Amino acid sequence: MMNSYNAPAYFNLPGLFEKYRIYDFLLEMIKKDPTILKDNVIIHSIYGCPHVIWNGGRGVSSRLMLDRQELELVRNRVNRVGIAARFTFTNNSLVDTDIYDTYGNAILDIFGNGKNEVIVNSPILLKHIQEKYPNKYGFVSSTTKRLINKDLETKELYDDTYRYVCLDYDFNKDLEYLDSLSDVSRVEILANPVCKSNCPWRVKHYTEISKGEKFAKFDITSPASNCEDQGKWLEEAKQGQNFVTVEEINDVYLPRGVNNFKLEGRSNSSLDLVDILLYYLIKEDKQYAVRKQIYLALFDRDMSFTAKSCSCQ
Repeated sequence: MMNSYNAPAYFNLPGLFEKYRIYDFLLEMIKKDPTILKDNVIIHSIYGCPHVIWNGGRGVSSRLMLDRQELELVRNRVNRVGIAARFTFTNNSLVDTDIYDTYGNAILDIFGNGKNEVIVNSPILLKHIQEKYPNKYGFVSSTTKRLINKDLETKELYDDTYRYVCLDYDFNKDLEYLDSLSDVSRVEILANPVCKSNCPWRVKHYTEISKGEKFAKFDITSPASNCEDQGKWLEEAKQGQNFVTVEEINDVYLPRGVNNFKLEGRSNSSLDLVDILLYYLIKEDKQYAVRKQIYLALFDRDMSFTAKSCSCQ
């Protein structure tokens, strides 16, 4: 068995558009000094979404409507350093006519260079992308499907449709289940969930977000919309039953061959997201300096995408 600390850990990071300027600056820092990253850390993708009806999982501000030039800039920014852009096209309330959404298809046209990925929930949208953009995107099965039946989750893992399958977080600590899998190469672990175990509102919450993205209307009276676990910061999230620590990644998951990890946080406070990225990605002795540079450079401004503030034009 490979020594866990020598095995690569691939991370999929939140907020490509929602927290774009954090990544624009962080990638510049990594370019200047790659040694700030922990030795086994590899950034596989950064995920998120502009304001489009296909989005799901977390709501997106209506002001995140990027034009072609801005979308191309984001694509080039991540792809040229070997990082995939991942789209959260995980709306679970789509119907057949939604596949004709003009903006969604324009995004797929622009990013369809074979280097990027789409997280999907709806079989309708999956089929559309497969047929209209063959071999242009890798697909990730979304944790928003809430597949808590082990047989269904396992079937998903062995479906060649998907490059990765993000497990329901209630399987995070089920090592017996992970050990029962003959191939874990597609397994992706949501490492820092803030939601409670066996949350009874999770699917309803995702459905309300999905409908809100389509119709710009949210039921603010629903228990799912007033979840007490929303807004937890990193140190609070660490108390959760399904939270995966850095030590567990290295000592528990990597030795088992599980090396794909997703971090949530695209709707988190920008301050909290920085702490999440530092905790998982950056060497401990470099964290203070990285945090200080990000705070000084960015936190008097908006964190979302603005082309005029991008360092990579």
